[in-house]
Amino acid sequence: MTLQWSDYAIQTFQAASDYIANNFYHEYADAFDADVLATAELLIDNAMLGVEAYPDANRPDLRKILCHNRNWWVYYRILGEVVEVSQIVYARQVNINPFGLTLP
Repeated sequence: MTLQWSDYAIQTFQAASDYIANNFYHEYADAFDADVLATAELLIDNAMLGVEAYPDANRPDLRKILCHNRNWWVYYRILGEVVEVSQIVYARQVNINPFGLTLP
């Protein structure tokens, strides 16, 4: 599998990192960055590691995985041999559809 990041995933990742760095500590932002990247890298060898993002939608290709710090989700989708990171979401944030897809 290869790992790709959507433009939106890059934007949400950078925005979260910047927010943490500006409002807390740069060291915490560095730890956040490392955690998100390490979590995403796990998907290269095992794309099914995460859970279905929308179990009721019957779309097992739309998934999410909780980062080690347990505060952030990495949403992704499986596109053949590609794992595409779609968005980084704070665990307490309500996120209806990070994929921008029409779901039942």
